[in-house]
Amino acid sequence: MLKKIAISLIIVGILLSSVYFFINSSEPKVSVSNEITINAKTDTLYKYIKNLDKWNQWYPIFTRDKNAKVEIYKYDNSEPKGIDWQSKTEGSGVIKFGYSIPNSQVNYTFFIPELQIHAIVKLSFLQKQNTTTLVWQVEASTEDTFNGKFRSFLFRRAIETEIENIALNLNNVFSK
Repeated sequence: MLKKIAISLIIVGILLSSVYFFINSSEPKVSVSNEITINAKTDTLYKYIKNLDKWNQWYPIFTRDKNAKVEIYKYDNSEPKGIDWQSKTEGSGVIKFGYSIPNSQVNYTFFIPELQIHAIVKLSFLQKQNTTTLVWQVEASTEDTFNGKFRSFLFRRAIETEIENIALNLNNVFSK
């Protein structure tokens, strides 16, 4: 009888260890997809978004903190490369542009060190008469696994809110 109890305890211990290892070894991931409609033609909107000098007019981090320190990096042919920012209210971070397909797609990554969050963003442009539907696909992960699961939940809500803010800001820009 004692032998069966010992074996049962060992099995339960192994199972609990396995669950603990799985929880603490898997990196929390967030996937968000959303569509917004902007009152602008695709080519106009694409050029506007690719112009990093205009991000302070529509990207929520920069519209909320007008005093954020922002550095814009460009390649030699003036294609956007990235943005570094530091803000007392929005934290700091880096956005780096990847490949783009003119009037169709923009890809970028961003990193927020304070939250240990990395995200890959794919932004697709779909022309519909005189408006454009922007399709956002965001894949994010956080390095801190235990706290990261809670951060992932918060980050998902933050991404959804930011996309709504971007829609409002871009529509305000193009309604003028």
